[in-house]
Amino acid sequence: MGKYQIIKFTGILIAIFLLAILLKTIVIGLYSIQSPSMEDTLLPGDQILVSKLHYGPRLPQSPFEISWINVLFYLNKNARLRIDSTWWKYKRLRGFSKVWQGDIVVFDFPGKNRGTFYVKRCMGLPGNTLEIKHGWVYCNGSKIKVPEFAKQEYYVKISNFAHLNSFSDSVNVSLPGFKKTKDGWIETALNYRQYCALTQFPYVDSVTHKEYTTDSIPRTYPYNKEFLWTADNFGPVTIPQKGMTIELTKQNYILYSSTIIDYEGFQIYMENETVKFEGQPYTSHTFRQNYYFMMGDNRHNSADSRIWGFLPEKGIIGKVILILYNFNEGEFRWSRLAKRINQNLICPK
Repeated sequence: MGKYQIIKFTGILIAIFLLAILLKTIVIGLYSIQSPSMEDTLLPGDQILVSKLHYGPRLPQSPFEISWINVLFYLNKNARLRIDSTWWKYKRLRGFSKVWQGDIVVFDFPGKNRGTFYVKRCMGLPGNTLEIKHGWVYCNGSKIKVPEFAKQEYYVKISNFAHLNSFSDSVNVSLPGFKKTKDGWIETALNYRQYCALTQFPYVDSVTHKEYTTDSIPRTYPYNKEFLWTADNFGPVTIPQKGMTIELTKQNYILYSSTIIDYEGFQIYMENETVKFEGQPYTSHTFRQNYYFMMGDNRHNSADSRIWGFLPEKGIIGKVILILYNFNEGEFRWSRLAKRINQNLICPK
């Protein structure tokens, strides 16, 4: 091979390498689902394809966020000292879609758990007033549609256990999923379609939603007994929107202080019933970016906005568009191969 061919071949390899980095950084991403928080829409073992172009690709804020290039920085001792630092200011290129209610979004939190990603469904948009009542989500006062495969826990009263097998087949619930309690009650997780079918079954006397009690308040945002909120009865709360100004009353401080401190960069604090910033009274705040309310489809087994609060726009990575395949516990599920995700919501009764 001549000198010219060597240079040409080397140039092609470098171009392919740079193109691969570009595609992975600003076009698509591949992620593996590890938790059951999005069941039955996404399952553990699903390998998902994520579009970064939908909402606009977020440019890296550190060389450690650039695939393959980051290896060079991991090997450098001085660079590793700044592994959790922000090297470049946040910037996002223009996308061709905004985040819509119902979208399944991959995201992380800037400055927190860097490199750890989350997958949830967007249930509340910037400026929306969101409320959860007995497990149903309301937006601006209206009961909103639900994900087809979103599931919650229910207590079911069955009058004739001899028909349990036909009951199980009719609602597509496997018998191992049942937890039998006293007096003919069964505890089980049902998605919305299963719930609707179950209510029509002749041997079912009652289907009752299992709700979290106020004992869960210390684990529910905003972690304060001023707000007796649980994962099933939450809000109403207004989701922060860029340009929205709030008065910093005691209640608003409880609701929004963590967002203002962690994501807006204002180290506010409460002193003698007065909110202060840099030693001076701080009576109002205007939000500098949009925020979203995220929920897992497995409503009783998901750490989401009901637990940790609002998602800042800066944390968004992209939109889930396809399940490539599923491989979990040594088993390949052919039914998940190249499976498109139905992101539409259906109307609850």
